[in-house]
Amino acid sequence: MDILREATKPLHVDELVERLRAAGKHTDAEAVSLSLAEYVKLGKVWRTPQGTYALPKGFGL
Repeated sequence: MDILREATKPLHVDELVERLRAAGKHTDAEAVSLSLAEYVKLGKVWRTPQGTYALPKGFGL
């Protein structure tokens, strides 16, 4: 969630994986996609077109 919070635009799942790996996390696109799907169901993350994700406006503020 921190990566999405710090992003200035919606991020594609591949970019999320890149940023997670750069932060020392061992993950892959499938694992990230599954986690994000759960967050979407809970309304904590928005899925935008073409596999990109963003936080709802005002999230965490």
